[in-house]
Amino acid sequence: MRIGIDVMGGDFAPEQTVLGAIQARNKLPQDIELVLIGDKKIILSILKKENADESFFNIVHCKDVIEMAEHPTKAIQQKPDSSISKGFQLLKEGLIDSFASAG
Repeated sequence: MRIGIDVMGGDFAPEQTVLGAIQARNKLPQDIELVLIGDKKIILSILKKENADESFFNIVHCKDVIEMAEHPTKAIQQKPDSSISKGFQLLKEGLIDSFASAG
């Protein structure tokens, strides 16, 4: 099973979301793949800071970020390379089996 996680959505993202993914990786069976969706540079810096092995995660880079003040449906349409848009696209294409976002 491949679980997509929008690491850029939520009040304390991306750090807290990546930290949660690290904890989940340590508790989940090895056959579950965690796909971290967001800014790859930021994700890698958090993993490095936490001494987490980046090879335990599949990272999908997104260049766009949807800000809190933006209209949700307009932002998804106008920013197809945002983490939430990319997550739904990956889900639609069957590249991930589930998708979680706090955004």
